[in-house]
Amino acid sequence: SSRARRASMLRHLTDFFVVGSNQYSDEEIALIDDVFVRLISAIEESSRALLAIRLGPLSKAPPKVLRMLANDDAIEIASPVLVQSEQLDDPALVECAKTKSQEHLLAISRRKILREAVTDVLVERGDQQVVFSTARNSGAKFSNVGFNRLVDRSVGDDRLAMCVGRRSDIPPRLFQRLLKEASEIVRSKLETEIPTAKRRIHRAVAEITSQIEAK
Repeated sequence: SSRARRASMLRHLTDFFVVGSNQYSDEEIALIDDVFVRLISAIEESSRALLAIRLGPLSKAPPKVLRMLANDDAIEIASPVLVQSEQLDDPALVECAKTKSQEHLLAISRRKILREAVTDVLVERGDQQVVFSTARNSGAKFSNVGFNRLVDRSVGDDRLAMCVGRRSDIPPRLFQRLLKEASEIVRSKLETEIPTAKRRIHRAVAEITSQIEAK
């Protein structure tokens, strides 16, 4: 069929799916997924973008077409899915983060929840804007490797250093390294903002760590 006919069919199928998405079985979703995949292979970018906007927020959506939309080179298509879709698992996000543009990485960094496997890639491959967006995301979790990389990327970037230093989950040892390598302005602000009791804990742990490493 023509592109216009495919686009019309896609709109009707999307309407049909959105209305009853929570009622379909896994088998029914798989069937609808296959139809979606066939239809979007030859439709215009605007139609794919509209599909992404409508499917992205759904808690139950066809997984194959979501992956195709998330990996679309056009960020207008990929972004609604990368930011919102709960159906995208960590392997899909990691694959996208490793291969797509900085705009795609920025969209991933804005997800409600980010696990360590994903943030490891974002803080390693992302530009400063991506790294800052990831660091300021309260739903992001970082591995030790990820936090170390965050501190490395903060050197010479006061805005990022402040953002990383304000995270409540930053390991004390890395917080001390951040303070040591930060500018005087950042160091002063962080030491003022962090409660006295917390500062003492950070310093005590850092001293103990230093003594252990010295031995």
